Amino acid sequence: MWEGENDRETLLMWLCRRIATLIRNAHFKDSVSEYDFMPLPWDDEQRSRQQGMDAQAAFMSLAAAMGAEIVREEYSEKSTQ
Repeated sequence: MWEGENDRETLLMWLCRRIATLIRNAHFKDSVSEYDFMPLPWDDEQRSRQQGMDAQAAFMSLAAAMGAEIVREEYSEKSTQ
């Protein structure tokens, strides 16, 4: 299976889970999260990765996974005058 096909299957599974959870929650009084209603194999791995990260580290990790280059510019009062 090539990578693009795997990504497409992952997206379809995620969408089916989201739709199934919405339909289920519409018909029952108590609502559940999509992760509890229909766990997928990679959920535990993603949760464990995200628990130990602060917001900046999560952003940098996402940017690196997407192949983006983050350039940080320093701000100083002198440069604005």
